[in-house]
Amino acid sequence: MPDRRRLIVFGAIAGLGVALDQLVKAIARVYLAPRPPIVVWGGVVRLVYSENAGAFMGLGTALPPAVRTLLFGVFAAVLLGVVTAYVLTAGGLTRIDVVAASLLVAGGLGNLIDRAVWGGRVTDFVTVGFGWLRTGIFNVADVLIVAGVVWFLVSIVSGRPEPGSSDAR
Repeated sequence: MPDRRRLIVFGAIAGLGVALDQLVKAIARVYLAPRPPIVVWGGVVRLVYSENAGAFMGLGTALPPAVRTLLFGVFAAVLLGVVTAYVLTAGGLTRIDVVAASLLVAGGLGNLIDRAVWGGRVTDFVTVGFGWLRTGIFNVADVLIVAGVVWFLVSIVSGRPEPGSSDAR
């Protein structure tokens, strides 16, 4: 993918992802925080406001605040910077690689913004499941991160064409 096009795709997807995440979280803070959970589709989806001081699905919540700040703030910011620099400078990346990294960075930035603005906490608001089998409470940024990782893994497993070949994605 040409450098200019890669920059545009990466910036557009990451920017839209962060904007969508922050917009939906703002709506959740206004409309979900003051009320009991909203049950949708017969309980398959539940909209419930939560503030998460940990990582994905609450992992690390019990860690001391300084350790959480180091892991979920500083380390996450450095990692996002490394991924961004790699995408913008590496040669031979496919469109799938760029889109996957864009989703990952968008989700990471969305949660990083929350941590910076909301005292180290991330706004979560949706859980999915049937009966007792449910996910933890998550947000749009979490979905973007998981989608980026899965998309990238699928790209690796499905095999990568040589850069410049007619099979390049």
